[in-house]
Amino acid sequence: MGLCVWWRLECAWHFEHFERTLGLVMPTLSLTWYLMFFAVFALFPFLFLRKFSEKIVPWVTAAMAGPLQFFLIYRLVKVAYPNQVMGLLPTAFAVPGLLSLVVILKKVPATSAARMSQLASFGGVALFFHHTDISDPI
Repeated sequence: MGLCVWWRLECAWHFEHFERTLGLVMPTLSLTWYLMFFAVFALFPFLFLRKFSEKIVPWVTAAMAGPLQFFLIYRLVKVAYPNQVMGLLPTAFAVPGLLSLVVILKKVPATSAARMSQLASFGGVALFFHHTDISDPI
């Protein structure tokens, strides 16, 4: 729930106030904030791994932080930092999901009832970024 509320707030700000004409300070500051929010939500269950190893919702929230933040970051990079290698952006967002899969495989016991849902969440996100077609503008 917190992720959805925060993302809606970010979207409201982004679509109302983000301007390229403000120079490089605004895009850099915005990108920093978007990445910080992504990190907070993505790292939270890993920081409390023992407590959340049998839960599903914190892990799904962490996994979904990537696609939601990608939407805003892609738009920001496309406007503020246009380049010929935009395909690296989904690849960069797939890496945390893949690393999360490895951590879950190593740290969450195979007997955990929630483990398959945790793996499916991050695996699905990694596949989402693998199949993201950036030729169509978001």
